[in-house]
Amino acid sequence: MIKAVIFDVGGVLAPRCWDTDMIIDITKKALEEKGIKVPSSFDKVYYDTMEEAWLELLRTHRELGFGEPIRRTLRKLNIPFNEDQIQYAVEKLDEGVFCELHEKAEFVLKTLKKMGIKIGVISNAPGNFPIKVLKRNGLDKYIDFAVTSYQIGVVKPHPKIFKVVLDALKVSPKNAIFVGDVPIIDVKGAKKVGMRTVLIEECDPIMKARGCDKVTEDSEPDFTIKDLEEIIDIVRRLNSKESEKGE
Repeated sequence: MIKAVIFDVGGVLAPRCWDTDMIIDITKKALEEKGIKVPSSFDKVYYDTMEEAWLELLRTHRELGFGEPIRRTLRKLNIPFNEDQIQYAVEKLDEGVFCELHEKAEFVLKTLKKMGIKIGVISNAPGNFPIKVLKRNGLDKYIDFAVTSYQIGVVKPHPKIFKVVLDALKVSPKNAIFVGDVPIIDVKGAKKVGMRTVLIEECDPIMKARGCDKVTEDSEPDFTIKDLEEIIDIVRRLNSKESEKGE
């Protein structure tokens, strides 16, 4: 029986949850407000540094957070800084104004809760903004447990982050479904810990731009959906079948 559905945020509960141009602008404004003179070369160096951090994340599965790419950028530009200035920029970024929720997110979460399904959230994020955005929009009342890679220190597909949520929900992997948008991160990671997987066909634009929308042999989902609300029918069908079997 499916007892829990665990959602990704970017590309799933929020079709778009990252905007590099906005992130650069927010960071520059915050640093300038804290007395750092930002040169015209900042945009390009910061962009390249964030891309380097992304590749590092893929290799190590270690979350760097918002702050580290900012520090590295300022060091490359030989600009003095202190941690108060970095923290101020991080706080501004962590408001998550670049994260736009799915119009059907509340309907889906509310419906699953009415069905007696536990709801979890796992988001790869360099801060806690996905959870803050959900809370700001009143969706936290449907969620039993939510976590970001920033809180845990590792990113999907590392098994630790999935196990943390499964343990918190007190649900076995075989009784849980993970809904994600990136095969090599979401599907691969959830499958490794024994969960069933649902892949949304259209992934977050930033992930698509990075070529992360390709399905590989070890990231083949159990189900593929075009619309978020299709998860409701999948849970109903699976539980109906397993009820008939007496499971």
